[in-house]
Amino acid sequence: LLDTLLHVLNVGVDALNTSTGDLGSYIRSSVLCTLRILLRILRIQDVLLHSIVPILLESTDVLGFPLNLPRSLTTLEQLLLSRRKSVVQIVSYISCVVSPDVCLATVKILHILSDSPVFNGVDDNLPRGSGMLTLNRLVSFIDNSDESLRIMHGFISCLEADGNDVTESLSDTLIGEAARGFTSGLDDQMSTTPSLSIRLSIVDLLLANLSQSKPAPTIAHYLLGFSLTKPASEDLPDPSQRATCLHTILDLLRKESGAFDDFASYSSSMLIQRPRLAERCQHLVYHLCSDPVTSEVTMRYLRARENYFYTQMSTTPATIVPDLQQNDSDELVTAGLYSPVKVYAQMHARAWLWRSTALELHTLVLQDSRSRAKLIAEWLVGDASQQVGDSAVNSDVFSVLPGKSAQGFLDSRMRLLALFDSLRQAYRDSSIALQRQHQETEQEYLANQADPLSMDADDGAIVSYDQTNSDYLDSDILDVDVNSCVVVNERGCAVYDLHALVALLGQAERALEVNGQLSASATRQRVHATIRRLVIRCFFANQEREL
Repeated sequence: LLDTLLHVLNVGVDALNTSTGDLGSYIRSSVLCTLRILLRILRIQDVLLHSIVPILLESTDVLGFPLNLPRSLTTLEQLLLSRRKSVVQIVSYISCVVSPDVCLATVKILHILSDSPVFNGVDDNLPRGSGMLTLNRLVSFIDNSDESLRIMHGFISCLEADGNDVTESLSDTLIGEAARGFTSGLDDQMSTTPSLSIRLSIVDLLLANLSQSKPAPTIAHYLLGFSLTKPASEDLPDPSQRATCLHTILDLLRKESGAFDDFASYSSSMLIQRPRLAERCQHLVYHLCSDPVTSEVTMRYLRARENYFYTQMSTTPATIVPDLQQNDSDELVTAGLYSPVKVYAQMHARAWLWRSTALELHTLVLQDSRSRAKLIAEWLVGDASQQVGDSAVNSDVFSVLPGKSAQGFLDSRMRLLALFDSLRQAYRDSSIALQRQHQETEQEYLANQADPLSMDADDGAIVSYDQTNSDYLDSDILDVDVNSCVVVNERGCAVYDLHALVALLGQAERALEVNGQLSASATRQRVHATIRRLVIRCFFANQEREL
C-alpha cells in the first residue's frame, strides 16, 4: 500500500504545475489526497501502534475471528528511511504553484519527519572523515539530491507569497471553531487562508528545529542558509550569492521599518494585517540571536548588513492601537483594530524585538563596541516627541503612529517608558473591545434562550438570575467541573482546553438523556443553551487571561 501511495507521488511537481484541464485537476486531487493520507498516518501511528494494535491482538477471542497482524510493526518514518528518493519527492512538492494545500501538507509532513528520531540520527552513508558526521539524515537526503536548489526556492517562494490573505482571523469570528473545540484562545487561532497557513507553518518548522535538543545542523539551519560544516562560525551568505529563507524573513521584517506618514499607511503593514506572522518572525530572529550555535554568526550578519536592531526599534511605532478613550468609535472596534488576537500578537512581536535588542546591547557592551551601544541607548532614553534628524530612520514615526491624536502620553517622555505605556494602553483598550465582543456574541447565540434556573420550572416559565453566578449555575445543571479542563499553555497561562470542555459537556448531555431528563423539548433547549453559554464564556475567559 505504501509503494502504491508513493507511486502516485512519482508524477512529480513539474507535471503537477504544468497539467491543465481535467487531467490537471485529477493529478492535483490525487497528489493532495496522497499527501494527506501520509500526514494522517504520521499523526496517528503512535496511538495505533502502541495502544490500539496491542489491544486488538489480545482481543481475538472477543472479536470472534483471528487478526493476521504481525507482532512487530514499525512506523512510517522507518519505512521511508530506505526510500530516499520518495522522501525528496515529497519535500519537492513545496514548489507546487497550483495548489497551496499541497504545499501546506508538504510542510506539515516535513515538520513531523524532522521531529522523528529516525531522521534526526546521523546519516551512516556519509563518508568517514568528511567533517559532516553530525549531519542528520533528513538534511543529508535533501542536500545531496538534485532537487535541493528547487526545494530551497520553493520554501522562499511560499514565504514571499501574500496570496489573497488580507488579514488574519478575529477572535469574535472564531466562536464556531471554539464550539467544536478547534480553538481555545489567542495562541491557537486557525488561519483564514492556505497561503497564510503555509507561511506560519514554515516559520514554526524553523523554530522547532532550532531547539537545543536537536544537534545542529538541522533542516532549519539548512533552509536558513547556515553552513552545514561550520554553522557556528562560517558567515551567512550574501543574498546576491545565495538566497535563503532567512533573507526572505528579514525582507518581510524590513518592510515593517519603512516610513509611515499616517495610520492608514501603517495599517497595511504586516504587523497590523498579519501580526501572528510578524510575531513568529521576530521570535525566530531572537532565537537565532540567543542560540549558542547561531548567535555569533546571526548577530554579526544583522549588525554588518543593515544595523537591524536599531532600525527595527526606531521605526516601529510606539503605540499598538489608537487610544480608544480619544477615538471611541464603534467603527474602529467592529473593524477588528482592537481585536485581542491582533493586539496579543503585536505585543509579543514587540517583546521579541525588545529581547533581541537587549541581547544586542549586552553583546555590544561586552565587545566594547561603544559607538553602536551608545546609538541604541541614546535612542531608548531620548525624548519620544523629538526627531533624530532628517535621515531615513526617523523617530517621528515612533511618536505619531498609530493615530496622531492618541499620543498624549508620549509628549516629552522617554521612549523606553513610552513603550511600556503603549502596552498598558493597548491592553486596556483591547479588554474593552473584548467585553463588547463577548456581549455581542452572547446576544447572537443566546438570543431568546431560556434561563438555566428555569430547568426546574414549568416549560413556559422564565426565571431571572444573577449573571455573575451563571457559570456556577450552568456547571451545576450539567453536573460538570469546568476547572478540570484547565491546562497551562506554552506561554505559561492557565486556560480552558475547549476541546476537552466540548467533549465533557457532550458526555454530560448524553448522561442527562440516558436518565430521561431531556424528554421535554424545552428542557433540551435549555441544556443546549447552557452548553453554548459555557463554551462562549470559557472562550472569552481564555482570551482575557492570555491578554
